[in-house]
Amino acid sequence: MTLATPLRRTSAALLLSLAGASQAAIVEGTDVGPFRTFVDTATGTVWADLDNHLTFTGSGFAFRYADRADYLAALQAAGFAWATTTEVAALTAAVPMATTPEFVTLGGSMASLSFGETTTLDGYADVGDGLVQRHYGLPDYGAGTATWAVGGWTPWPSALNDSGLWAYIPGAPGPAPGVPLPGTLALVAAGLCIAARRRGAVRQPAAPRASARAESAP
Repeated sequence: MTLATPLRRTSAALLLSLAGASQAAIVEGTDVGPFRTFVDTATGTVWADLDNHLTFTGSGFAFRYADRADYLAALQAAGFAWATTTEVAALTAAVPMATTPEFVTLGGSMASLSFGETTTLDGYADVGDGLVQRHYGLPDYGAGTATWAVGGWTPWPSALNDSGLWAYIPGAPGPAPGVPLPGTLALVAAGLCIAARRRGAVRQPAAPRASARAESAP
């Protein structure tokens, strides 16, 4: 085995790591105060479940708060920040949702209390100046597909409805220390391949000189 072989394998492993790191995974998190959470494993960011404004009564669901401002104040008191529409768009762009099974899986983590009954994965993000924007999962059960959808800018709705709020705990860690950024991984992989080719070229044995062959002949 030449040195180029393990180097090429290392390069392939780095590129596979890069491909896997480009997508986030959503898992259920531990409760923060009275709020259920989910975690974006790509960044470690803790988000409030989208149905935290609801409570189960035993026969259905009721609102836990008087209005949306009351709900937001409770989230902020627990350490959450209301996410901007840009922040929510960044999250949903990293979370794959192309099929209805993916929609159901995400709903079970991101709206863990009510999703089984309401099948609603929906929340308002902050646009600013009293405006909000819905970001929500949109399934097509007939076609078996699903996608993230975005509504228009609308005035802040005071009354609660099925849509929750996108909120997260600020200051979440980024990529783990020592993990290269995607561009760095690609450069390292390319560099290893180049180094393997150069090393192989340097170690290529030279052909014997004609005089040496003549001297060794019987």
